[in-house]
Amino acid sequence: MKKKSIALISIVFLIGLFHLPISARGSPFPCELKHFSTDKVIYYYDETIEINASWELDYNPPAETAFIQIRILNENDTLLWNSTKLRDIGNFSNLWYVDIKNLDIFFKNNSYALYVKFYFSLDGLPLFLDTIEIFVFNRNNISCELIGFPNYLNFGEDLYFKARFYNVSINNYSYLSNYIISLEIISDNIISFRKNYTTNSSGMIEIFVFSYSNLTLGLNLIIFTALSDQFLNELYYEFKLIIHSPTLKESNSKNPKGTENPLQIEFISLISIISLVVVISLLIYYNNTKRVKHKNLSEITFKY
Repeated sequence: MKKKSIALISIVFLIGLFHLPISARGSPFPCELKHFSTDKVIYYYDETIEINASWELDYNPPAETAFIQIRILNENDTLLWNSTKLRDIGNFSNLWYVDIKNLDIFFKNNSYALYVKFYFSLDGLPLFLDTIEIFVFNRNNISCELIGFPNYLNFGEDLYFKARFYNVSINNYSYLSNYIISLEIISDNIISFRKNYTTNSSGMIEIFVFSYSNLTLGLNLIIFTALSDQFLNELYYEFKLIIHSPTLKESNSKNPKGTENPLQIEFISLISIISLVVVISLLIYYNNTKRVKHKNLSEITFKY
């Protein structure tokens, strides 16, 4: 009986000795999550999720295996993204940046729900210590604002203006930054100008078009479209620009007195010379005719 008691006490002592390092840790749980957040809860699909977390990890290797990890899942608990496994013991904080475009998401409606989770594993036992629900919105309401765009130009005047693209889906607006926007100018079903632009941080592009080589008289269609983007493939904006031919008054204003075209001066001088020659010839002819008639009259009078 005494032997059994001694054996039982020995087993309890060994168990307690084995777990002594775990019970001696500062935190009662191997991982203490101190802070976990995202920079916001509403995103557009072309934005980046910023994840911030701080934690304390305290476990007993090699008797225990543990790590923390950040994971992003969809509504079906499908894993879309995860960070590396962090196993270091101590107090830590970190930032993660996740590009939403790199996630395997497809919009059925205007929004898409995602779940950002702080994952902890102890000896293969998975635990989610915290979950943040965020929403990703599709940019289906794009606006285009033209700045300095004229309704018409005179032929020969170059075209310069700015265009800004932004979204107004959620009671506010955000700019479409770093997007490729294609511009085409079409007249009589012929493309006279085509160029791609990249929007800046304010969703803006600057356009300069030479009139003589890229604009034609009459109606010119200014067309904006988005390139190679599954969410902006319906972006299409069309504006009209009329190119007038210069009026006579405008032509004269381009050649004020004292700045006539040399060809015009030569042409006018030639006409003047021809006119003078004609006048002189007529005078000579008239004088000769008068002299002949006077002589004949004298001769007739002398005979009588």
